[in-house]
Amino acid sequence: MSKNFDYVVTLKKNTTTPVNIVCHILMLLSIAAFLYALTKEWQFGYKKDYRLMAVTALSAIWWLLILFSKKRKPYFRIGFFVVAIGWMFNPLHKIYIGIFYIIAALLEKQVKFPAEIGIDDNGVLFNTLPKKYYSWNEIRHIVIKDNLLTIDFKNNKLLQKEISDDVPSHLEKEFNAYCTERMEK
Repeated sequence: MSKNFDYVVTLKKNTTTPVNIVCHILMLLSIAAFLYALTKEWQFGYKKDYRLMAVTALSAIWWLLILFSKKRKPYFRIGFFVVAIGWMFNPLHKIYIGIFYIIAALLEKQVKFPAEIGIDDNGVLFNTLPKKYYSWNEIRHIVIKDNLLTIDFKNNKLLQKEISDDVPSHLEKEFNAYCTERMEK
C-alpha cells in the first residue's frame, strides 16, 4: 500500500495451488505450440526461425526451473513475458494470445499477493484488484478477536477473514478501541 495507514491488517492467504496449476498448463501449452510450429517449419523445409527456437528454449528452461525449484511461491511472470513474445513471431503470429500472456504476467503477482486492509481516519481500504474503499459511515462495526477480522457493514454485509499473524492482546484492544472511536464520529 502506498499511503500511510494507522493500521494495516494482512489477511491469511488462501492456497495458490490452483493458480500454479493453471500457470503450469499455460506454459506447457505454449511450449507445445512452439515445438509444433518448429517441427512444421523443419518438415516443410522453410528457413529456420532462430527467434522462435530461442523463445522455445528460454520458456522451457524457465518452466523447468520453476518445476524443480524448492521455492514455495513460484512466479511465472518472466516466463509469461517470454512466451508472449514467442506468440507474436511467425509462423504463429497470434498477437491476441501474446496480449493474453502479457495480461496473465501482470496479474499473476497480484493474485498471489496476500490481501491487505488499510485503516485510517478516512475509512477502510482493501488492497485488491480493483481497490475497494469504504468510509466509516458505511461500516457498523470492526473488530479483531482471536486472529479473526470481522467487518459488519450497514448494508447487512458481513466480512470475516483470518489474519496471517498472531495479534497480541494489547494490540488487539488498541485496534478495536481505534475503530470504535472512528465509528462513533
